[in-house]
Amino acid sequence: MHTLLSNAFKALEEIIQPRYCIFCMNKIPVKEVHFICQDCKSKIKKNPPPFCNRCGKHTYSKLCRECLPKDTGDHLKAYYLFQYKGLIQDGLQKFKYRRALSLLSYLSEELDLFLKEEILSFEKIDFISYVPLHRRKLKEREFNQAEILAKAISKRVNIPLLKKLLLRKIYTPPQSNLSKEERRINIESAFKVNLKYKNTIRNSKILLIDDIITTGSTAAECIKELERLGSKTIILAAAGG
Repeated sequence: MHTLLSNAFKALEEIIQPRYCIFCMNKIPVKEVHFICQDCKSKIKKNPPPFCNRCGKHTYSKLCRECLPKDTGDHLKAYYLFQYKGLIQDGLQKFKYRRALSLLSYLSEELDLFLKEEILSFEKIDFISYVPLHRRKLKEREFNQAEILAKAISKRVNIPLLKKLLLRKIYTPPQSNLSKEERRINIESAFKVNLKYKNTIRNSKILLIDDIITTGSTAAECIKELERLGSKTIILAAAGG
């Protein structure tokens, strides 16, 4: 009897409040946990292991072709789950600029699984934080997508979240239209560590969350600032490439 009533309520819910895939807008069943249909999920391209030891790109070498010739002196150590193309590129743009928060549960669940399998199996993470936005940009967007992801992941893995660990002291133009070298110059000295955490993070390992990693310029600058106070940092992004 209970099963029959439960099925009846679900059928009624699908009629009264139907759910649609955020990508293709096809109707999805109420029992579907995320707002993404199975067909669209199958089209999202992941970034499988093994990874480049620097930027996190899939490669069978220690360093990928892009990182091999570099002698930047940075200590970039990054991972990312999805290839930044196709559906996930569209989804992250909506998440970032149009507050498509219906994507959050899918991203946080997938990042949680990736973190446990590919990072926490080998690394002890003491704290989680996120790449900050400048206060002007935060006012324009009204939220920081990296912070939202970091909060969700911190809760899932029960690792403390440090809010406003990094502060963005310089308002920089968007990185998307710049060359690799222009991006590096654009972001140079843009961050500082919130000194209230200077004793907390000394000799700790921090997982820094971002939505997208491309050239790694932003991530490398964040790591450089955190290293000044004696902490080691790993970047985890939803997508990259």
